[in-house]
Amino acid sequence: MTTVTTRPAESAPLNRPRLAKKASAVGRLTMSIVIGLLFLFPVVWTILRSVQTISAAAAGFGPGMFDGLTLEHYSALQGSGVNIWVYTGNSALVALGTTAVTVVVATLAGYGLARLKFAGAGIAFAILLTPFMVPFQGILTPLF
Repeated sequence: MTTVTTRPAESAPLNRPRLAKKASAVGRLTMSIVIGLLFLFPVVWTILRSVQTISAAAAGFGPGMFDGLTLEHYSALQGSGVNIWVYTGNSALVALGTTAVTVVVATLAGYGLARLKFAGAGIAFAILLTPFMVPFQGILTPLF
């Protein structure tokens, strides 16, 4: 008499179908576009409100709020003797300088915390990370 041993059937590896991967990629892309538009909305809104007429801005939100867009505010500002380009250049210089210094200091600090082993490294990291855990709205009131 012969005995036959059978092994349980091996299950196929769990591979996601190609369609599911594409759907996931499309979903991520769609979500990224929606989030990008949400971040862009305040900038576009500010620009549109700055080119409205005074009467349209005073009327508030409504169907005709963007009728008759004009650059009269900017021409009046330029004609008033105020050189807006000097102020814009100063703001850009301060913003770019602050960004450059922050990038350099943060890079050096991050490298030091990641590579150098020293006593209290965890505590130093926690002290640096703690302010980021407090929402800005929580510290906004004491600033004013």
